[in-house]
Amino acid sequence: MLAYRLIVRGRVQRVGFRRYVLEHARALGLKGNVRNEDDDSMHIHAQGDDEYTLNRFIELIKNAPSPAYVSSVDVIPAQVEEHKSFKIVYGELGDELQEGFGAMQSAFDDYRQEFRAYVGEFRSFASRTDANFADLKQEIRSTREDLKQEIRGVRDELKAFADRTDNNFITLTTKYDIIAERMDKILAALTANIEILTRILERVSRQ
Repeated sequence: MLAYRLIVRGRVQRVGFRRYVLEHARALGLKGNVRNEDDDSMHIHAQGDDEYTLNRFIELIKNAPSPAYVSSVDVIPAQVEEHKSFKIVYGELGDELQEGFGAMQSAFDDYRQEFRAYVGEFRSFASRTDANFADLKQEIRSTREDLKQEIRGVRDELKAFADRTDNNFITLTTKYDIIAERMDKILAALTANIEILTRILERVSRQ
């Protein structure tokens, strides 16, 4: 069995970092303990059956997630001790209360920063949405005006077609009236000629 003593520095107290160490140590089957020191560092005694597992544990410590921040990890070979499991070595009650409140404050600060980021993102989204709606409204107005112009053009064309058709009918009617009048005159002339021929034939037949 191998054992290491880890001295962790950075933002590792009052941020829930001991709980993070405890969970990963137990998940890897390590034994030992973790405790806060007065100089704001954290000391970890970790021992396991193989070096690979211990190295994996050390990497997890170095890459702890926010709100914790690890600036350095001193890895010192240590003597194997009698530990049945991995546990947290708690300090005095006042210190632990301060640790708990500090962890909550740190988490709250992170949530507040995240919320501010969401607010900024939402405002940006709202601004983009307003701009998109304005562009869409303008496009609808432009399309509506174009449609009006097209309708007006079609209406003008239909009116022009109707006017031309009326004029054609008027012209046709006028021409028909002239032709009918001429046909009447021709018919009257033929009728008169027929009467004259009839009289002549009657006279000839009497002689």
